[in-house]
Amino acid sequence: MKVIVENPELVDADDEKSSGWADVMAKVLVKQGPKDAETVILGKKADAGGDEEDEETEKLDWKRRLNKKRKWETMNYSKPSVLEKDYERSLQKVATRGVVQLFNAVKKHQKQLEEKLNSVKTESKKEKVVRDVDKGKFLDMLKGDIGGAAAKNIDEEEE
Repeated sequence: MKVIVENPELVDADDEKSSGWADVMAKVLVKQGPKDAETVILGKKADAGGDEEDEETEKLDWKRRLNKKRKWETMNYSKPSVLEKDYERSLQKVATRGVVQLFNAVKKHQKQLEEKLNSVKTESKKEKVVRDVDKGKFLDMLKGDIGGAAAKNIDEEEE
């Protein structure tokens, strides 16, 4: 497979080297494979005889794992009772309120941190502000904020 060029002055030496690569690729593509094979991927690769057994064992392992997972998920499952429906609904509302309060507290904390970072001018002070933020302070803020008025009312009732 030679390339015919009208203007031989424009041809570089690199083009002649790449044409050798094209010749090799053309020979490989033209080469016929074994007659009994439908498609040839690797002509000299030996046939793998144990693939069917491996597939069967993999299938069995997969089924065992699936059964084990199903047993684990249904271990302590009980159908919801009609009598406990209101109680479950109230628990769901409490959980939803708690999650909303948590996300609001995180948002507030992030806003405060951003304000502190914007108020500080130098990079070294910004790094100090970031270092001062720790898990303990955030949890203390959560304990103080979560509940809000409801927590204060509970404290007053206890006294």
